[in-house]
Amino acid sequence: MELKNRIVMAPTWLRAADGYITDYHMAFWEARARGGVGYITLGAANVDPYPVNDPELLKNSPDEYRRKYVDGYQLSFYEDRFMPKMRELVKLVHGYDVKFAIQLGSGGLSKTDKLGRRGPHSEFDRGWTPERFRELVRYYAE
Repeated sequence: MELKNRIVMAPTWLRAADGYITDYHMAFWEARARGGVGYITLGAANVDPYPVNDPELLKNSPDEYRRKYVDGYQLSFYEDRFMPKMRELVKLVHGYDVKFAIQLGSGGLSKTDKLGRRGPHSEFDRGWTPERFRELVRYYAE
């Protein structure tokens, strides 16, 4: 891959509205592309629809669970419905001859461990099983 220059933008997390790319996201990344960045990495795009340890809420209200812990925090890419705005963003950024990548994740800041801590440190405090790891691998592959 060739870049137009050596200016690289590290992954940048912007809060998402219902998991979707918004006009704010479009304007934010377009400004960086127009400003001369050669490579942009969009940060914290979620591939896991249920990344948080709140089994009671998940059991009682899966939709509320996803709104509270997933789509309200990060861009989401676990279903095709999120793709049209992503394609629009990629086309916009490519119009400035900028390469574009996505940092995929499985919850990031929306994870909560059994001690109530939020963040990446909670990943392995959740009692993960081999089945859960296989499920997560499948989310990344899809």
